[in-house]
Amino acid sequence: MQDKLFSCQTSKQQCLGDLQQTRQYIQQSQNVPVNKANVNIALNRLYNPLSPPERSYPSGRLNTPGTSDFQQIGIVYNNNERLPLFGRPKYPGRSEKYEYYVIDETRNRLKIPFKSKNDNELYDGDTIHLDILNNDYNVKIYEYDQFRYDPDIL
Repeated sequence: MQDKLFSCQTSKQQCLGDLQQTRQYIQQSQNVPVNKANVNIALNRLYNPLSPPERSYPSGRLNTPGTSDFQQIGIVYNNNERLPLFGRPKYPGRSEKYEYYVIDETRNRLKIPFKSKNDNELYDGDTIHLDILNNDYNVKIYEYDQFRYDPDIL
């Protein structure tokens, strides 16, 4: 039981360290103030197993800011493997062209970039071929996050 508690605490510390590193990287690379809400949402979706599998709108909605950073937008899978799919709009404000990569968990979390045909957006049910892994994969795209009623907000 104590091993499980130690493992949980270690995972929490790793997540907090990753969050801090991500914030610093974003600030250094863009020299703009970080939207902490977007960073926290993205990291929560990656590391929190209770967080639902969904993605944010790239251009934002109503009073919510959009994101132009990579986010997990789905998974690619075949009979043997399931890999997280990350993507972002290639040009901010236009959503039909995307950049993608997957993370291969079995090979030291190797990030594998790939291009869709003409950099077009991938949709649920599409099939892609990853040359590096020499395999075809089906695409499962997450739904967008939805507005939810919060009775505590006045």
